Amino acid sequence: MTEAALTPPRPRLGPRPLPLHLTLAGGTWLSSLAALPLARSGSLAWSADGPAEAAAALAPALASAPPEGLARALRAEVRARLGRFLDGIAAYRAHPYRRAPDDAPVAWSAGSARLFDYGPGRAARAAVMFVPSLINRAYVLDLLPDRSLVRFLAASGVRTFLLDWGAPDRVERGFALEDYLAARLRPAL
Repeated sequence: MTEAALTPPRPRLGPRPLPLHLTLAGGTWLSSLAALPLARSGSLAWSADGPAEAAAALAPALASAPPEGLARALRAEVRARLGRFLDGIAAYRAHPYRRAPDDAPVAWSAGSARLFDYGPGRAARAAVMFVPSLINRAYVLDLLPDRSLVRFLAASGVRTFLLDWGAPDRVERGFALEDYLAARLRPAL
């Protein structure tokens, strides 16, 4: 057995952008705790008709509920939801699926950027170059061999290129948008 077969795969980083997901979930649940005193006093302002009606219907029950019991129940619900959220991230990271390495030939590269050439060759009737945004991975256009826009177009006779920005290296971390355009996109074109 090879060393690679004995080495467990590295966990995936998590849903991207993970800090945004965590902040949004945490902020939503913690704001529920912060809003509880306002909901109990009836001083929450509701702008839409539906939520305002639902809040008015809940107001008597909130006003008569023991304050500590309601807060304890809300904290327990927030903890349970946060626990399920973190369990979901752990399951995502532990899932065995790993994307296969890119098999398209590299037509050009600079820094961490690479331009993949999906073919079909110079005799193609048209050529297209896909440039994903800087925050997206290039593989959103080449998910799987049978779920790939760039492979579909190449098989249809279109000369297809895909720019992969890669992870910024030491130099690229200081790039502004103009630097990416001048030093990466223009030469790739």
